[in-house]
Amino acid sequence: EGVVDFLLPVILVVLNVKVIPRAARNEFVVLSDRELRIRVSAAPVNGDANRTVIESIASFVGIAKSRVKIARGETGRNKVVELDCEIADLLLACDRRRN
Repeated sequence: EGVVDFLLPVILVVLNVKVIPRAARNEFVVLSDRELRIRVSAAPVNGDANRTVIESIASFVGIAKSRVKIARGETGRNKVVELDCEIADLLLACDRRRN
């Protein structure tokens, strides 16, 4: 008679990201299921480009910025980014991307 509540699994998603700073606009190019190219308008100075990458990915997936982390490559263009999110977050983001 009560509502059945269940938890969706939280997963750690690891993405390979190539960042192109000082672009004309911010945009994603999906190369494969685990590889992205992100163009950001921010310059790679004082972490501005990294902040923009984190904000862009978090906004795209619909999760908090605190759940997106650059695991490797903070000072280079090639980065490994980790997302701590629920499977439903990723499915919704992919569905939005298709439409």
